[in-house]
Amino acid sequence: MFTRKEAPQPDPPPRSRSFGTLADWNIRPPRFRVPRPGLHSVGPLAVISSVLVSWPAFAGASGKEGSVAFAQYIGAVSILLMSWNFVLALRLRPLEPFFGGLDRMYRVHLGPARWLWWPCGCTRAPTLR
Repeated sequence: MFTRKEAPQPDPPPRSRSFGTLADWNIRPPRFRVPRPGLHSVGPLAVISSVLVSWPAFAGASGKEGSVAFAQYIGAVSILLMSWNFVLALRLRPLEPFFGGLDRMYRVHLGPARWLWWPCGCTRAPTLR
């Protein structure tokens, strides 16, 4: 007597893309980019070369206790790196192309602080956020 009508089925919910697509899960070998020298590498090279070139000025230094060249060199390098940090902290726009932008300039600015933090006896080094 009564004919039963089936209720229409609702459409299934759309698939969540939170885990990406199947193509995202394919394993591919990593691509390694070889850094190419350019204008952006002039700034970091200037910082490194200014530290290395200053060694001959202290190579022949001697004192009562023998050679004090390395101690004087480390003192001069710390002053030199601090002056570079002061210049980079100014965020001068003309220097940005030589470092590859403001973010890389900031990394060069924090570089000596990260590497020289541990020998000073500090327990925690600064990090980039």
